[in-house]
Amino acid sequence: MSSTFVANGCASNGSEVTSPAITKSVDTKQTNSVNEPVQFLERIFRILVEEKVITGPQDVRNKVINFKYPHELQQLLDLPIGEAPTKDEVLVEACQRTIQYSVQTGHPQFFNQLFGGVDQYGLAGSWITEALNTSQYTFEAAPVFTLVEHSIVQKMLALVGYQNGDGIFCPGGSVSNMYAMHVARYKMFPEVKKKGMRALPRLVAFTSDEVQISLSTVFILSILSI
Repeated sequence: MSSTFVANGCASNGSEVTSPAITKSVDTKQTNSVNEPVQFLERIFRILVEEKVITGPQDVRNKVINFKYPHELQQLLDLPIGEAPTKDEVLVEACQRTIQYSVQTGHPQFFNQLFGGVDQYGLAGSWITEALNTSQYTFEAAPVFTLVEHSIVQKMLALVGYQNGDGIFCPGGSVSNMYAMHVARYKMFPEVKKKGMRALPRLVAFTSDEVQISLSTVFILSILSI
């Protein structure tokens, strides 16, 4: 019994072998649909770079904001939501105008006590979280982000000296104050969880004159006296 193998178009017995042509069918429509999101995002990224949103304008002679009154902005921005899909070109122009008429927080003369400018590492993290588009409610839905959140909470507890504690992320000062007030109420009157506010005496909170403005709203939501 003899065996024959094929290498470089020739058989082991010396005869030529005609190899079948191998072709790969490429669905150009599918390829374009895959590349379109990338191309669109690349265009937006170039605009961010060209408009110095990421690096921040270095020339102090540039305006912090190209200010327009609301009625003027409504004429410049196409804000009404229609029924038909919007083309990419229109969206790109909308992005450009959004940047053009927004506050330039990276400007050398922009000052705010809470925010300002762009941090490249925070921006990269924001891109990743937005692209993954997950939620934080269970480990199954966000395994990595759940561990990141836990690690940050542990760091914050260590900074204030808590040996055994817990924490939660809040969207702002108002919600933070509301959570704090509810925790304080539960600590003093744990029965409120099952019996409700009617089972409690009249509650009063004392604050200074310089307290955060949201406290009055928090008192109302917590059914406390102002």
